[in-house]
Amino acid sequence: MWIPEHAPLTNWNGGKVVPKVVLYSYDGPVIFTASVGLTDFVFYKIGEDSNSDLYLIAPTSDAIISALKTQTLSLRGALAQSTCWLLDVAPDNEVRRFWPVKPKDIPTNVLPDFGLAISPSKTPVADILELRVESSGRFS
Repeated sequence: MWIPEHAPLTNWNGGKVVPKVVLYSYDGPVIFTASVGLTDFVFYKIGEDSNSDLYLIAPTSDAIISALKTQTLSLRGALAQSTCWLLDVAPDNEVRRFWPVKPKDIPTNVLPDFGLAISPSKTPVADILELRVESSGRFS
């Protein structure tokens, strides 16, 4: 199980991890969204032991979640943010400790494969989501 070399932070003030939209489940939620404060994040379970689960999380948006659901964006692409976090979550869904991490510092074997959708298919999917600017100035 991968743990960053730098010391963890323990002052989590984002509350309990409560899945909002479960995108993939196997013996419990493995890929899901959850709110941390006012921001939604995509959670990807990368490890577990008898008393904790490890999740790699990244900020997300409706466009990213829609692309994950329609298999037009890979999970790796959804996690490819400037900063992600690794969370050590207790069985009661409280975050015990966490680490900010840069995607370039995450070992390749921890991240999902390039082009891999949530539901595996024979056709690879995009690792980058192209956003369009609407006439209103909003991204879609």
